[in-house]
Amino acid sequence: MPLSEKMIMLLCDKPVGQIVACNIIAALEENLVKDPFFVQTFLMNCLESFTQEQVDTTEELVAQFEDTARGCRPRNGSKSRSFLFECTKQTNTINSKTGFSTVIEIGTFNEHLIKDSASKSGHTYFLSNPDPADPILKEAIESLNGRSDIYQENAKLGGEKRPFWITPKESIADEKQADQPADAVRDLLGLIHHESKKALIEIQIPGAKLTQHKHARPTFADAGSHRRFRTRPDHVSAKHCTGWGHTVCLEKIALKKTIIDGAPERVVEAMPFNKDLSATFCFIGGTETTRGITSDDNDEAFVCHIGEACPPEQLKKYLLGIFS
Repeated sequence: MPLSEKMIMLLCDKPVGQIVACNIIAALEENLVKDPFFVQTFLMNCLESFTQEQVDTTEELVAQFEDTARGCRPRNGSKSRSFLFECTKQTNTINSKTGFSTVIEIGTFNEHLIKDSASKSGHTYFLSNPDPADPILKEAIESLNGRSDIYQENAKLGGEKRPFWITPKESIADEKQADQPADAVRDLLGLIHHESKKALIEIQIPGAKLTQHKHARPTFADAGSHRRFRTRPDHVSAKHCTGWGHTVCLEKIALKKTIIDGAPERVVEAMPFNKDLSATFCFIGGTETTRGITSDDNDEAFVCHIGEACPPEQLKKYLLGIFS
């Protein structure tokens, strides 16, 4: 069996890989990228990566695809390149009059963005083992606003060859007022990796601070191994807003809704996290539920929604055709 066929069969063997395959095809069908050979070049690089290291599971292959998209593979050759920020659909809504939000766990906030001294001075449990239900936690986080001495040296939002995600801050305003705000925000933004008992923080960023940085509507390459990303929204109004992708609402999947659109989203290149960002920190709350673990909202259920018109055998045939 040719290695290209072996790779595509492994990708389409499980729902986590079928999600990636559906989004690759959708990027082609939606004409999101100007380069007509973008997907073909990406898959050829993935094949070179697979040739160098033939992994055995779909999960390992998806991780390999993610590395290839970020230019970390193939190794020991000249073929590697980044496939990030390639969507050509533009927006003029990121400007000095707008604000945007990114949502992270408090553990990430502590470990990668702020100094130990800042978190310890705010609350004794802020750094080590925060209780999401502790009312002092909200006060501790929001007391950091306006301070210039809290930032780790060389801290960044995003990481090495890894973008961060934004949504207009008004998109999550209603969810922040819900009875379970962390669950509501997590669900709307499709952040399935945030399980129960996770304290979530919103970082608000002025639009003017983003204009000098590369940003784009996300494609499969930017999404990597994100298990609740999709290229095409359901609602007509979302489809007309071509400069923005749309998140997948986890609650709507669980309720088996026909339309599962969440909020607008774009990806932004890693940028310095310091006082010049003029960011505002808001404590959202602690998650109380976990998504993606029942038959109603697991990976297979999600594939049934986004891949209804393209079963696994058709996915394989479509992707293999790109090699020819």
